[in-house]
Amino acid sequence: MDVKVFDHARRKQPYTIPAPTQCCKCGAARGAAESKPAPEGTMLSHMGFVTMILDGYKCTCCMVWVCADGREEGIVILSPATEATASLVRHFCQDVSLEGDPFTKVFRSWWVLAKGRSAAGVMRSVSASRSRRTILRLMSTGLALMGKNPPDWPFDCGDCCDGERFRVVTVDGIWVGYLKRLVANYDKAYSEGCAPDKELLQVASLITSEWVRRFLRLCLNHPKEAVAVTDDQRKTACVALSILCPVAVSPSFVSSTRVCTAPVSVRVRAMLSELWHLPTCSVSLAKGHLAATTKVITAAVAAQRPVADTSAELQLQASLRQ
Repeated sequence: MDVKVFDHARRKQPYTIPAPTQCCKCGAARGAAESKPAPEGTMLSHMGFVTMILDGYKCTCCMVWVCADGREEGIVILSPATEATASLVRHFCQDVSLEGDPFTKVFRSWWVLAKGRSAAGVMRSVSASRSRRTILRLMSTGLALMGKNPPDWPFDCGDCCDGERFRVVTVDGIWVGYLKRLVANYDKAYSEGCAPDKELLQVASLITSEWVRRFLRLCLNHPKEAVAVTDDQRKTACVALSILCPVAVSPSFVSSTRVCTAPVSVRVRAMLSELWHLPTCSVSLAKGHLAATTKVITAAVAAQRPVADTSAELQLQASLRQ
């Protein structure tokens, strides 16, 4: 579809969407009904804005204006004057809903490319553009069409479904939304809140601390990025580092929890070591922890506090350096 649109734009011709051969309401054949197209509009494609004409006619039986619904032509129709190719709508929806990119980022990148092609004379520059709100409504229409009447067979599971409702529980008890932060004012909410359950959390999660899990995910997913550890996060970072690399943490610093030798830590470390090289993943967290510990010791020395107050910090620093 985008190739056809681009060919028309390159020839400076509007792309015409033909009317169906029969009425979509009463099923009567078009016959000799006179063509009454909508006023010239704009279609959005991967290449940019393209002039288009939505053809139609007045049904002689039910007297309604008949036009294409877009399914056969591969387009999404928002109004007789605004449409988009289905491939572009799918691209927008994938980047926003699956990739997690903000709509502004996706829209801006497409807008810059479209304007660049228009300025270079690749596309017809006289084609009218559309406002950001109109494009957002068009993309929301695409999301609604993609989520309308889904098949039941992928979700027909007695363990996961309670009638027509899904049993969805997040381990952290965190509410999971569907484009909530982006189009809450334009779209329906496809999800609902989930109240945290402490007993369920303890059963479902080997590590109950969310910040420990965050440090672990950061080290494993981005081993080469620097990890910043604040003063109030040192204990949490120490627990995470003890799980990944027990020898990096002084035993006296975590003597109250014995995180290094706890059965849960041994199980988690054995599982993670099958997928990642833990010594490499631990380096950034160890450096961040060392920087935070150094700041604490420096502040204590500047305040002329007794050495005994920072003995554990000094021992931890030595372990981290080693």
